[in-house]
Amino acid sequence: MSVSDAGKAEAATGVRRFEPYPAYKDSGAEWLGAIPTHWDAAKTWRISDATSGATPAKEERGFWDGDIPWVSPKDMKRRFIQSSEDTITERALAETGIKLIAPPVVLIVVRGMILAHTFPVAITTVPVTINQDMKALHFRRDVDPVFIAWLFEGLGKGILGAVVEDAAAEEIARRARGTPRIANRLLRRVRDYVQVMADGVMTSSLAREALDREGVDARGLDRLDRRFLTAMIDQYGGGPVGIEAVAATINDEAETLSEMVEPYLLKIGFVVRTPSGRRATREAYTHLGKQPPAPSSSQGALFE
Repeated sequence: MSVSDAGKAEAATGVRRFEPYPAYKDSGAEWLGAIPTHWDAAKTWRISDATSGATPAKEERGFWDGDIPWVSPKDMKRRFIQSSEDTITERALAETGIKLIAPPVVLIVVRGMILAHTFPVAITTVPVTINQDMKALHFRRDVDPVFIAWLFEGLGKGILGAVVEDAAAEEIARRARGTPRIANRLLRRVRDYVQVMADGVMTSSLAREALDREGVDARGLDRLDRRFLTAMIDQYGGGPVGIEAVAATINDEAETLSEMVEPYLLKIGFVVRTPSGRRATREAYTHLGKQPPAPSSSQGALFE
């Protein structure tokens, strides 16, 4: 049955009941349960490609009110998507890199308050673009997207939890500096890594591996943070040193360091400010695997 035929049948008959198959087998997935014996169970990432969305700049009116559907969670109130409340232009496609997704694909919402009470699933019948709160799943030709939509709808938002273990979520949270924006960014990086390198299930070990590759360590420091601390320690003996001097040493902007790097290092106690400049603390040395200097009378408070 084609997507359009399925839509017509559903609209005409509403909920349909089918006779059970004569025999079933264990699918091998606890959350899925038994499946008909002549079916095969497969990881979603093996039979589909996932596409992420984005939002063109709202202030650029030349990107909006065109002829191309831009689907967001507020449009996910019907099974088949043929239009959307918001639309974008060909210019938006050309200048922003947002992807036009050919039908049919299964659309799901992966974040947002709507997941607190429902798990929206829909199928596209026309080319669409989507926003960043959604994923578009394009399945192999031998996989019926209508069945997948029914399956996902029946399983509900539990399928999201099924692929993200609690320990993985905790690992991401530990490295996100207590900032939701950073947590969302790291989650996307880990999810992309898991889809390519593993079986689609986000475990704590895979999260650690992905974040290590991303350059985000166990305390949430990224490469720039560590360059900043390393310069303070190796080039200036741990300080005191001015922000401009460190910026010149690592070839970065002092404003960037003072606004994007230093606040978190101060917060976690890796850097302190003194009247004569910034100093690296014992905790910073230990974190970088370096030997702290013996405390002098003026440094005692930092290295005791």
